[in-house]
Amino acid sequence: MTLTLPLTSNRVEKVTSPTVNHRIRQKADEEVARFEGMMDSEIGAKIGDLDHEWDIERLVQAQTALAAMISLTVGLRINRRALFGTTAIYSAFLLHSLQGWSPQIPIFRRLGIRTQREIDREKYALKAIRGDFDSLEHYKDEEPNMRVSAVLYAVDL
Repeated sequence: MTLTLPLTSNRVEKVTSPTVNHRIRQKADEEVARFEGMMDSEIGAKIGDLDHEWDIERLVQAQTALAAMISLTVGLRINRRALFGTTAIYSAFLLHSLQGWSPQIPIFRRLGIRTQREIDREKYALKAIRGDFDSLEHYKDEEPNMRVSAVLYAVDL
């Protein structure tokens, strides 16, 4: 028997309601459309905001660490039974790492917290609108190393 785990890149989306996924995607699509025709500096500012947006993984990690610290502190200082909370918190975190689901995921997703993949989708759409990839056409007949360098440079912008 083989244990098959979902891909890391889309496991949260797979355990999220299709309606919520659609709403998150639609909001991003509307945001990209809003930037069509805007100045490069405005698009660049938005890309900078996206670079600093917390994805759901970071939020789950921070929330889990905080809840575990509180549970552990209460368990050691006030009531040892609170240590069971620490076990429950880390059990949920393990489930999230394996399946992409934990009790807080549905809440965070309904609040619009996105995966890194969803954030990157918006970011690269904005880069394409800004023209970051337009110059790659000039490298199509170049040596492979030159093409690869140009592609990586465009992605890093």
